[in-house]
Amino acid sequence: MNASVLLEVATDSPLGARAAEAAGASRIELCAGLCTGGLTPSLGTIERTLAATRLPVMVLLRPRAGDFLYD
Repeated sequence: MNASVLLEVATDSPLGARAAEAAGASRIELCAGLCTGGLTPSLGTIERTLAATRLPVMVLLRPRAGDFLYD
């Protein structure tokens, strides 16, 4: 069996995305507010990160800190 490992690295900046790519990451999870568990990044951060790396960028959609229960 030929199994491959997908390495997704969470980062909050284009610089972090470039470092993850250089270290062998497979894709990026782009967040803001990592110290709160991650929030949706700004459009500017998304655009700069897409320009900074060739890796696929998965954007975290989370409007606020706390749990994932929304009304």
